[in-house]
Order: sequence, then structure tokens, then C-alpha cells
Amino acid sequence: MKRSIWQMPRARGAALAVFARNFLVWRKLLGPAIVLNFGEPVIYLLGLGIGLGRWWATSADCRISSSSPRASSPLRR
Repeated sequence: MKRSIWQMPRARGAALAVFARNFLVWRKLLGPAIVLNFGEPVIYLLGLGIGLGRWWATSADCRISSSSPRASSPLRR
């Protein structure tokens, strides 16, 4: 009896063993992958926030007094 090309292939024992091994490895590496995928952007955001915050605090634009017309409207020259 000839099989149709549209039938699902039969799963063999070796294929199931490979799938099980890959699943175990994926499950073992899931925690570090999540930590790195969320941790690395957080480190970059903190670094940029601290660096730009320190730069902004020491820049000349921050030292403008509140009585200055530029302090009330930064777009007006």
C-alpha cells in the first residue's frame, strides 16, 4: 500500500529520544536565558540613566535660574 504525501510521518524511537534530549536541554537553559534577555537591557538602561543624569546635572543648561525666560520656555530664544 502506497502512502500519501499528505500523511503525517511516523515518529520513530530515535526521533523521540532526540526530542526528549532537546527538551531537557531547553528546560535546563531556560532560566539563564530569561535572566540574560531581561538583565542585559536593564544594565544598559541603568548605565545610560546614571551617566546621562550625571552629565545633565553638571551641564550649563541645568544651572539656569527659574527667573530666566529660557527656564519657563525652552523653545523660546
